[in-house]
Order: sequence, then structure tokens, then C-alpha cells
Amino acid sequence: MTETARRKFGISSFVLHIAAMLFMLCDHVWAILLFDVTPLAYIGRIAFPIFAFMLAEGFFHTKNHKKYLLRMLIFAVISEIPFNLLVGGGVFYLTHQNVLWTFLIALCAMMLLKQLKNRSLVVRCICYPLIVLIAFLVGFVTFVDYFGYGVITVLLFYFTYTTRKDSLIKRLIMMLIQLAVIIIINCEMLGGVSFPFELFGYTFDFPTQYTAVLALPIIWLYNGAQGPYNKFIKYLYYSFYPLHMLILAIVAMFM
Repeated sequence: MTETARRKFGISSFVLHIAAMLFMLCDHVWAILLFDVTPLAYIGRIAFPIFAFMLAEGFFHTKNHKKYLLRMLIFAVISEIPFNLLVGGGVFYLTHQNVLWTFLIALCAMMLLKQLKNRSLVVRCICYPLIVLIAFLVGFVTFVDYFGYGVITVLLFYFTYTTRKDSLIKRLIMMLIQLAVIIIINCEMLGGVSFPFELFGYTFDFPTQYTAVLALPIIWLYNGAQGPYNKFIKYLYYSFYPLHMLILAIVAMFM
């Protein structure tokens, strides 16, 4: 199969971003406006792993990691008040920070890991786990969204990064690792809000976080193509997060 044919099959970075934004919107609309519409909660859980994957993917493709980090920092600051209004109902809300801070921690960790790429095996074996552990702990002590588990999710996609040029065996192994870690994080560590449902006369509680695993088949359809891209689209990716939260927070005030 030619590279052109490969890119025609699957979905582009643009489609992944738009899908993740729509899933996130569903989640926030459920949490703020339509709490009784439980399917929105389950759909919304799919968003974060896709965003985490795209962050790692963007890290490997960006030409300037420092500018990437700076953009994330700027929009993390911009997003803080809309996030506080949405989640905490006020301008200040110190017990929970927006998800861009989670991504910022992960970006810092990936930059450190990249610096050690050409160091000796001994140095990497010592420093890699240490960097991951520190990033994980920082995610908890700073109360960022998804805490340390969110940081680990991004780093999972960093360590399991593959391209179409890699062998099928390698890609399958990395996919299995992604599946195992995503299940552990979302089904064992996080769990989330549960809603009861009936099946064959029995009632079960099904945590919303479980459906985050469904992000992986979508991610695996990524064909490596960027899709439509310009400055407007670039900043749409960043600005959608604070803008939609601000709009939802304003709507909630009048309900």
C-alpha cells in the first residue's frame, strides 16, 4: 500500500481534534446543564485520551518545543478563570486546575526525556522512571485535572509513539500497551461517577470513566495526516477550551 493510499484510509489530526472537542463539549454540557442526560457523560469521557495522544503527537512534530510550551502556558493562564467559573462558580478555585496545566506538566516531562535520548542506557534507566514519577507527583500536588493520571496518559503516548514506517509487530505491541495502561488508569484508578443500568433483570453500576477506553479505536484510526491547517485552525484548537467554558459558565448563571 502506498503512502497516499494509507493517508486516504483513517482519520487526520484535524478530525481527531474536532472529535475530541465535541466529546469534551458533551461532557461539560452534561456536568453543567444536562446532568440527567447520562449518555453525554459517557461520551465525554472519550475526549481526554484523544487530547493526550494529540499532545504527544504534536510534540514529535513541532519545530520548536519552547514555543509549544509557551503557547500551552499562555492558554493555561487564559483558561483558568473560565475553568474556575465553570467548576467552582467563582473567579478563584484553588482545589482544581484546568487540564492545560496537566498538559503543561507532561510537556515539561517530555522535553526532559528528549534531552536524555542520546545518553547512555544506564542514565536513561535511572532518569526516565524518575522523571515520570516526579511528573506524576506534580500532577497530584498541583490539583490539575485528571491529576497525575492525566500526565501519565500523555507520557504513555510519548513512550508508545510509532509511525507508519514502523513494523506491524511493533505497532501492535504498542497498541496493546496503550490498551492495558488506559484500562488500568480509567477502570481501576479513576472510575468516575457511576450510573445504574439494568440488564437481564440485574442492576449494574457502570462508571463513566470506563468509556475512555473507547478513545483508543479512534486514535488507532489516525493516519498520520495533518488535514486542513492554518493559523485560524491552530488557534481554534487552543481557544475552544476557554471559550466554550466561559459560554457555558455564563449560560449556567442565568439558569
